[in-house]
This record gives sequence, C-alpha cells and structure tokens, in this order.
Amino acid sequence: MSLSLNSVSSSSASSMSLRLFSCSSPVDNSNDSYWDQYYKIFAPERQEQKRELPRDDTRQTMPKLTHVDADGKASMVDVGAKTVTRRDAEAYGEIWLGKEAFDLLVENRHKKGDVLTVAKVAAIMAAKKTSSLIPLCHDIALSHVDVQFEPVGESNVAKQHLVRIHARVSTASQTGVEMEALVAVSVAALTIYDMCKAVTHNMIVGDIRLMKKSGGKRDFCREKATE
Repeated sequence: MSLSLNSVSSSSASSMSLRLFSCSSPVDNSNDSYWDQYYKIFAPERQEQKRELPRDDTRQTMPKLTHVDADGKASMVDVGAKTVTRRDAEAYGEIWLGKEAFDLLVENRHKKGDVLTVAKVAAIMAAKKTSSLIPLCHDIALSHVDVQFEPVGESNVAKQHLVRIHARVSTASQTGVEMEALVAVSVAALTIYDMCKAVTHNMIVGDIRLMKKSGGKRDFCREKATE
C-alpha cells in the first residue's frame, strides 16, 4: 500500500506542522524546558550528549551578571563581605576637534577660557559623583584622581587635531574604581566639547575604554590605546 503526497490535504499538513512546532509536542515534556523538547524531537543525539555533562560543571562555565538577581531584575551587589584592598583603574578616551578648534585650544584662546583646566576639574568632580550617575555603582571614597591631556596636532600619526585623555583613579575599598575612571574620561571629553562648541559642532568623542584595573578578584590590562 502506498500513500501519495498529493493525497495529504493542506489542512492535514498544516495540522502536522503545528504539532511539531508547538509546545504540545507528542513527546512527554511535562518537566522539560523548551530546548529539551526541541532536542528530543529534532536532535535526540544532542539530548544524550547534554545529559552526559554534569550540571554543576556546565553552570560553572557560564558567565554570570552580578547586577542581576535570580529573577532577572536589577540588583546592587553586596560587597560587605569582601576584603578592603587597594584598587586602581586607568581609562582612556579622545576627542577630535578639527584644526581651528584645536589651534585655539593649544593657544588658550577659546572664549570660555582655559579648556583643559576646566575639563580636568570636571573630570575629577564626575569621578567622585559616579554613584549618582550610574545607578548600581557603590559610593566609593576615592583616594586619588589624576587626569592628563595629550594634544595631538599635525604629526605623522593617522589621527590629528585631537586631545587624548588619560584618567587614573585609586582607592582602598571593597570594590573597584573602573567606572570612576571611565566616567572621568567621558566627562572630560564632553567638557572639552562644551568649551569648544562656539567654534564648531563638528567634533567627535570616541575610543573610550578601560585600560587597566587591579586590586580586585580579576585584574585587567589592555594593550596600548594609541599608535
């Protein structure tokens, strides 16, 4: 006895398709997740491989977001049990100004005054206020904030007429200060923009990145930011 494909009605085919891809599959799935059901139907060999892996081992290899609780909601990390250690972080960023605004900055002839001095003060103030800007950051007593600027004019490097920004932040605390360093760099760049926007709005803030952090559970060090 043979069955022609043409003999299967469109409604029957549709019904079969729905049964395959709906949650109510013909497999007993009362205690299975969606992917357990999927593997049982379409890739049973993958299901067997999955069962061979110890559950504890698979969980340990998965990255975990510390600012998310078991229900997937935002949560502030409890650092009360952590040891107080020296924490350091360095961040980098830059702002491209264009020739006219850059020349005025280097010559200190912008109408608003000394651009880099104002930007440095703004960066230090912002670092100390990081917990007010980033909701789940801890309020940390900073022991030191250093901000340095490196104007790059006409030279052999690919990027010209920009200011490179370096921020270093230190503390003795139970949590790190990488966010404080990143905020310092960001606000320094935005302050430079504000001080120069009377001349041009064609400025670009970019390449903001963490360069180094130490003193916590995981140290980090990036390669040199610029060529």
